[in-house]
Amino acid sequence: MPQNKTIGFIPQDNRPVSFRQPVMAARLAGCKILTPPSGLLGYRTKPGDCDKISEWFIESFPKADGWVVSLDMLAYGGLVASRELLESLSNSMRRIDTISEAKKCFPAIPVYAFQAIRRLSITVKSSADLRNWKKHHENDLLKKYRSRNHKVNLRAIKYLQTGALDRLSLLQEDARPDGPQLKEQKALLAFAAASKTRSKLCLTTGADEGALVLLTRLINRLEGKKIKVKVIFSSEKGADRIALYEDRPVRETVFGQLNAIGAEIAVNSTKPDFELYVWCPDRPCVDLVFQDRVSGNPLELTRFVNWIRKSVQNGRSVVVADLAYANGADPEFCRMLSKTVALPRLAGYSAWNTAANAAGYAVAQGALNLKDKHFLALRLMEDWGYQAEIRAAADLYVKAVLKGDVWSLTPRKKIQAEKYIKAGLCRWVKKNLSRFNINSFSAALPWARTFEMDIWNIS
Repeated sequence: MPQNKTIGFIPQDNRPVSFRQPVMAARLAGCKILTPPSGLLGYRTKPGDCDKISEWFIESFPKADGWVVSLDMLAYGGLVASRELLESLSNSMRRIDTISEAKKCFPAIPVYAFQAIRRLSITVKSSADLRNWKKHHENDLLKKYRSRNHKVNLRAIKYLQTGALDRLSLLQEDARPDGPQLKEQKALLAFAAASKTRSKLCLTTGADEGALVLLTRLINRLEGKKIKVKVIFSSEKGADRIALYEDRPVRETVFGQLNAIGAEIAVNSTKPDFELYVWCPDRPCVDLVFQDRVSGNPLELTRFVNWIRKSVQNGRSVVVADLAYANGADPEFCRMLSKTVALPRLAGYSAWNTAANAAGYAVAQGALNLKDKHFLALRLMEDWGYQAEIRAAADLYVKAVLKGDVWSLTPRKKIQAEKYIKAGLCRWVKKNLSRFNINSFSAALPWARTFEMDIWNIS
């Protein structure tokens, strides 16, 4: 473990997956984490204070052994703000130029950055936004967003050439296989090739996993550690399907996250640091927020779980990426897995949001080799417990009983919803995670919507 190393970190926003959880994992790995004051990071549709964060970054830069920086936070005030035209191109460029200023003074301090490639549509702020989502895909305003953000993406690649950045992840946020992002991606890769920076750039799908993935890569660099991974897909046909909100097959998504984290694929007799088991059944992918689950193939399920069981019994480090659905775990898979394998013996598990988000968090857990099981318990509680089992009931409670909007809760209804969800999670943990010996935890709806949970203080 890289004891006594300090990593500076600017997150893309203050959601748990963007901020609290990456910090938690890095601390469990033995690092000290330096972050901006939380009050500067904004909240949901309120942008972070870019200028004050830039000032803090310049002042704090020499205090860290390395940095992981969200360019979306520096340029626009966060990921959600990057989908708006609140900031001009010139202001966005000026702010991210602070990285060049810092590196000129301290060139030996590595800086890893990540930034989203503009997604298809608007941010969903309410149920009304959700109803209007499709019609916003290709209007003129979105084209202006795309043009500005693309120019900032190109500037980030330029920083690889000048040495201001040591690594860059450009992460394709929610997309479709034939979307406008394809032309942008081609241009970005061509520019990287022309500037001879391709080896320092990873362009793959994702966004919210970017912080944890690059923190993990930097931690392993500081430790002088190279990671080798063996990947096992549950279904070759499933690995070749394109997951929801992505523009490439699941197989490419998984290998993209492994590339982003700096892992090598273990081949032949090479002993891997961990084995990544990818649950990607050969069936249509659905979004658990909006659609009902699909019945699986019992033979496929049993076979794959038995592969995992044998690997765990043989003492191997096993990580599970559950990519059957978008926005949550496959409960059928999880129930069989928990009956067959002692879940605390896993080295990692992830199933939240998109395939790229889940895959990135899965490989990070394996690469960090966390002995403390609190992060694993957190993922099971949120991805399986909340997203796959409890959220649907919580949404019904909010709509039918509280007469509220699941995408925009009033303060009072937020408290009522949290109480309902916490009670359900307590019952679920007692039933499904008894081997973790969890006695208490805190839980809240961080952005006043039921889409995600903040779970912390697990003990």
